[in-house]
Amino acid sequence: MLKVVPHTLKIDISILCVAILLQQVHPVLTLLCFIIILIRDLVRNKFCMALDLPTLFITISLIVFLFIGVNSGNVSLKNAIWYTVPSMCAIFIGYNFSYKFNSQQYILYLLFLISLFLALPHIIVTGIDILQTGLVNPERTLSIYGDSDTQRSVTGRTVELSLAICGISLIFSESKNLQKIKKYYIYLAIIAELCTLHYLSRTGIFLFLIALAIGFLSYAKLNNKTIGIIVLLIIFFLIFISSNLFSLFAEREIEGSSIADAGGRTERWVDGFSLLIQNPRGYVIEDWYAHNFWLDFGATGGLISFFLLSIYSIIILVKSFLLNKTTYLEKNSCFILKLVEIIFFLTLFTEPVHSGAPAYMYMYFMISGFVNGVSKKCNIQNKNLIMQNLSI
Repeated sequence: MLKVVPHTLKIDISILCVAILLQQVHPVLTLLCFIIILIRDLVRNKFCMALDLPTLFITISLIVFLFIGVNSGNVSLKNAIWYTVPSMCAIFIGYNFSYKFNSQQYILYLLFLISLFLALPHIIVTGIDILQTGLVNPERTLSIYGDSDTQRSVTGRTVELSLAICGISLIFSESKNLQKIKKYYIYLAIIAELCTLHYLSRTGIFLFLIALAIGFLSYAKLNNKTIGIIVLLIIFFLIFISSNLFSLFAEREIEGSSIADAGGRTERWVDGFSLLIQNPRGYVIEDWYAHNFWLDFGATGGLISFFLLSIYSIIILVKSFLLNKTTYLEKNSCFILKLVEIIFFLTLFTEPVHSGAPAYMYMYFMISGFVNGVSKKCNIQNKNLIMQNLSI
């Protein structure tokens, strides 16, 4: 699959994929892999300093998080390091990747491999669980673990499957380039979605539908292929709502919160923001979180870190939307980067990623650094081109 990628870049991507997997073992192993990639960049003179406003905001945010979080007793020094240091490394890795990519086809390869290696542990674990509990696990716990305290939450699994799920949007793409990798990405999306259905994850369905909608609005033309896909999706939807699986989702609505309050999240968001305003240096409430990456980050690192991280995220999201206007990237590359940033934003807005899925958090920062680097690189190239034209 990676035969089209230069050897040195192939090694960097391979180390990155290993880093994602090793997060399941211990974050120190992930950090070591990140450091190896950065050292390789320094040795090959491929390390680019991201001296710009977004990087300044996120750097200050992470430093404040570390300082205030530890000094206020909101987080241990060890955990504060695992939240901040690999995140900062990931930002520079992503930024450097943007300058190492000489072909746009590498972008889809990179995003596919990140999605695959984030999802792979959960696909394997879910496959084993299916063998023991059946196609659906209404208990939403893993039978392969004897002690419930050792289990990863369904939320954490859905979060790390989300990038794989977003690949379903490529089903509407008519581009003849990279047909093979697009096909693999669509297969991965279907498998990832089935995994979330196994645990009755409403977030998984929501992300799947969002990815389909964005893909349709970006690519779809009213031809036989598009009509066929729509008819097939309608058939699957009708089968789903008439199945026992749908009734299990309905029972979840009766037992707890509903779709109307985002699964009980809206109340947590209001409470989380109010607590943060009342406690600008952060706070600690045992076994409680705001179900929002930025609010949970602020709960530990304080109001300043929350504010700066929020600005950074908004800037990167806006940059991803402007890629097709400000860069040389073709439609496919702009689309997939924009879609991934949207999926990141939606997932981060609704789930406690900060402490529940560190590998996902690292990849968010890495791809955000990549988007920032691509945007800056292309802006520089556009300015140089304008200056050349003026000189002529």
